[in-house]
Amino acid sequence: MSDTRSTVNEFFRRLGVMDADGVAALFAEAIDWYVPGPSDLPWTGHRSRRGDVPDYFHTLCSHIHLEKSKVKLEQLVIEGEDAVAFGTFSHVTSTTERPFSTPFALHVKIKDGAITTLQPYEDAYVVGRVFGV
Repeated sequence: MSDTRSTVNEFFRRLGVMDADGVAALFAEAIDWYVPGPSDLPWTGHRSRRGDVPDYFHTLCSHIHLEKSKVKLEQLVIEGEDAVAFGTFSHVTSTTERPFSTPFALHVKIKDGAITTLQPYEDAYVVGRVFGV
């Protein structure tokens, strides 16, 4: 992946099929990724290296029904190495069996064809409530 658009599009393609290792392969070795939300949720917090990426997805995926998950990308704005994606994540928890959707904005920075920064903005309050924390 050499340009921002193709890297981000491939990120969402792999995310849509929950390919944790494939998503991780798109990241640089050193990254800046902070997942907001209640600390009681095991997938929230900061990640600083590519090796942290698959663990995030495996942890998250163990708490949702993958077959009921959807990632809807609605708009992608790109300027140089920066991309901002807007869309909706929809899931059903495997712990409380509650469905939920949250709109998201996702800032992605690409350098030398790899993701170096991933900053999601979503309704962490709703996510925490649906998981009972």
